[in-house]
Amino acid sequence: MRTQVAGVLAEAVTAFCERRFAEVGDIADRATGTLAGEEPRRSDLAIERLCTGLLGQTEPPLAGAGVVVAPYVLSDEPFWLEWWVPGPELPRSANSARRLAVDVNPDSVSFRDYTSLVWFTGPQRTGERCITGPYVDYLCTDQYTLTFTAPLADGERFLGVAGVDVLARWFEQHLFDVLDTEGGGEAEEDDSVVVNRSGRVVACPSGAWVTGDLIRPLASDGPPPSGWDIVDCPGTPFVVARQSG
Repeated sequence: MRTQVAGVLAEAVTAFCERRFAEVGDIADRATGTLAGEEPRRSDLAIERLCTGLLGQTEPPLAGAGVVVAPYVLSDEPFWLEWWVPGPELPRSANSARRLAVDVNPDSVSFRDYTSLVWFTGPQRTGERCITGPYVDYLCTDQYTLTFTAPLADGERFLGVAGVDVLARWFEQHLFDVLDTEGGGEAEEDDSVVVNRSGRVVACPSGAWVTGDLIRPLASDGPPPSGWDIVDCPGTPFVVARQSG
């Protein structure tokens, strides 16, 4: 594997994810105190300005930001998503963001039980931050998306998750921009590919693979498969891979 391109790509992936989790942490800090209080109500969640600000200022842009509350934590809503998405206007601004309209009535035919989704169950089960994707997000974006979530907790009591969404194509474009700046002339010729632990393609500078493709030899947490070179992206579920030989 061309060490320069692979190393730059792995560092860029890790740095990008750490920045997203810093934003998630800010949202979590704002929401946890409210949700851990006595009989919190949905109107008590004061995260609108923070989330809309992130949507208007973050580059590459976010596709969503907010909190998803665990069932029956709020006194006035058994289920609740306080999730903000960007408006259609360009350039993006905090003023154009809107709250995502989702049916949170569990008796409704259009209700989507978010408590079964990986970006919710991961932090609930492990108590750790989680990156889900790439996956087609039918709840919010209808596009390939990466969702970054972290648990909200009061001691051992799980209160929900804070998170942000990024479209996979925006993440991929960010990596291309980094390679153009730091990867040198080798970047366009290199066939390195960023994949998750399930072998799903996140980004591929050469275009040999597209987001969502499954590379079956890489769908394992075990040792690198024969014929592939692997570079880890620390702190993430991603690796940079390239066929050797």
